[in-house]
Amino acid sequence: MEAPRCGVPPLPLGRTVGTSDRGPAVRRSNRQFGFTLIESLMAAAVLLACVVAVSVALSAGHMQNQHAERGQYAMALAESMMELVLSYPYDDPQGSSQLGPEAGEVGLVGFDNADDFHGYVDSGGPRKDPSGEAYPDGYGVLTCTVSAAYISEALGGLSKDVTGLTVSVVVQDARGGVWTLTRFIPKPAD
Repeated sequence: MEAPRCGVPPLPLGRTVGTSDRGPAVRRSNRQFGFTLIESLMAAAVLLACVVAVSVALSAGHMQNQHAERGQYAMALAESMMELVLSYPYDDPQGSSQLGPEAGEVGLVGFDNADDFHGYVDSGGPRKDPSGEAYPDGYGVLTCTVSAAYISEALGGLSKDVTGLTVSVVVQDARGGVWTLTRFIPKPAD
């Protein structure tokens, strides 16, 4: 038996260098298996980019949902206010044609016809619908403004102008969102 060379044990009898039971011997390098520091940093950077992209997408989706919800609240408030205006008579019982409330008509309780709503502003806070039911909290941050104007308008298919009242309800939120609902109320036939 020969002496070990440089820490390599001697070959068993009957074997030659370069062969094994499975075929020719495979040379192994001294390279360690696993990730290097550079590979680990690159993987972390790719993972970070993926996390940031998903976070941005989720944040944008959340903001879009909030905007849609505010729009829903705003349009519901505008429609509710418009329905309230439309529930009042067209003509003033005192015979006045002045836009806005007449002397002594203060707030919704004093209004007696649709044009009394001209210049009405509801600046938020806890709200209730006409039946007294409280609105959800999302409505409290909205400002509702009503304007009205008497006009004559040519409506499609009619040969003459129609006189009436145009009512616009504008709802704004604290972030600058604006929603408008406009209706034309024709003057009733005498």
